[in-house]
Amino acid sequence: MGKLKFENGDSAEIMFLDFELVMRLKRAIGRELQASGKDKINFENFDFQAKFTSEMLQQFISIIICIDSSEEVFALLMECLSRCLYNGEKITERTFETEKARENYYALIKEVLQVNLSPFLKGALSRFVEIMQKVLN
Repeated sequence: MGKLKFENGDSAEIMFLDFELVMRLKRAIGRELQASGKDKINFENFDFQAKFTSEMLQQFISIIICIDSSEEVFALLMECLSRCLYNGEKITERTFETEKARENYYALIKEVLQVNLSPFLKGALSRFVEIMQKVLN
């Protein structure tokens, strides 16, 4: 589905995963965000036309730490990664034993999430934009 080439020369192939696995991952991430209160991000002061602000960065880092600290989410992410390839080989936890591979860990996670979760959000976001346009006009 998605091919990546990293700055350090390594490469990966990210697969579009089966619905059941992606739904388990999506729900686990949602539970972690809810449990930590990170599901209630305050967008009130965000200027979406401006560049990334320190407040946005702070919340983003906080969300990553929340998700990354969950054993359930980690296990599901590893299950997702195990269906992808790194330098032409199936990804396992051992893949990240080298420093070079660890440099790419979060980029891999981001890509797995983007490839597999963004299709769910496209419809929701387009509907949200449509509603907001009606409200604002």
